[in-house]
Amino acid sequence: MLGNPSSGTGSFQKPIERSDSMPNEPAADYKELILKTLFSILERKSSRKVTVTELMQEAGLNRRLFYHYFFDIDDAIYSDFKDYCLEAFQSYTRQQEWEPAFIGSAAHIKAFYRYYKNVVRMEGTNSFEAQYERMMIDMSYSCIGTHHANEELDFMLRLYWHGAAHALVNWIKNDAGVPIETLARYL
Repeated sequence: MLGNPSSGTGSFQKPIERSDSMPNEPAADYKELILKTLFSILERKSSRKVTVTELMQEAGLNRRLFYHYFFDIDDAIYSDFKDYCLEAFQSYTRQQEWEPAFIGSAAHIKAFYRYYKNVVRMEGTNSFEAQYERMMIDMSYSCIGTHHANEELDFMLRLYWHGAAHALVNWIKNDAGVPIETLARYL
């Protein structure tokens, strides 16, 4: 997970050094290396221009290894953010306070702003906005329980998370100019 730069946690805080013994390293290190390399590339260029071949060449790994961990580039891009959102959502369910959980997520985005600025340029069903909306609806149902699902609840969750996802994307596209705490209060 990208983590918080000030906390020293997360896979992108401690670079993985390539070595001649890479094949003997634990499998988790491969996934971390792939994500670290992807993060580095996405700080420089748009996600639409990243290929698996380019990513794996820069990581110094076999292209087939990518598909052991990820379905496609979009899956890799969102895998770390999904983990981070899940952690924030679990924090919310423990504390029952939305603002601290959201502020943590937004602070994470702001800390890795260039990366997210490129990621939000994606459009369509795999866009950051659509992925975030679907992910938060799923997490909401996991918290509420699907046995409570009904048409009205589904409509309200979809409406809320659609608006929240749109607001978050606009915040990123507008250079994260509004203070995080203000954005959290709006949502």
